[in-house]
Amino acid sequence: MKRFIIIILLSFIYSQYLNAQDYYWSAGVKHYLNDTQNRFIVVPKISTTDSMIMELVNSITNLNHTKVVSSIQNINTLKSSNLFKQVIPTKEFGNMELLFTGEILLKPKNNITISQIISLVGNEISIKDSTIYSTYTMNVMNWDSLFFYANKIYESGLVADIHPEL
Repeated sequence: MKRFIIIILLSFIYSQYLNAQDYYWSAGVKHYLNDTQNRFIVVPKISTTDSMIMELVNSITNLNHTKVVSSIQNINTLKSSNLFKQVIPTKEFGNMELLFTGEILLKPKNNITISQIISLVGNEISIKDSTIYSTYTMNVMNWDSLFFYANKIYESGLVADIHPEL
């Protein structure tokens, strides 16, 4: 009987892991996102050229310091290629494709310091920019954790507003 309960519990945990889905909060509403098929946001390493990238992908669109690529390769192949610092799939919200920058915009609540927020996520984010209105643009060290960190900060109640940057 004990073994049966353990198997059921492990099955439940595993199914929750498989059904994990990225989401972000906006105006107090949880918005679920889906990965797009075969489209990725990448940050090339300094030594990576577009011709090197084209050996792995079908097309490249340049966006500031990132690129959007279409590829029949899976994300693990792109990550293991050693051409990129960061690789994440583009996301869909309804019929709209969303392109995230790997940054989080946030405004701490009164009497909350930005250091408290950075500590909350194990110092895995850093300040890129701030304004006189106490809003911050934060760099996320590991883009795979972009939504995890943004949601953890939001759900902590330390911020008046937060969202991953588009």
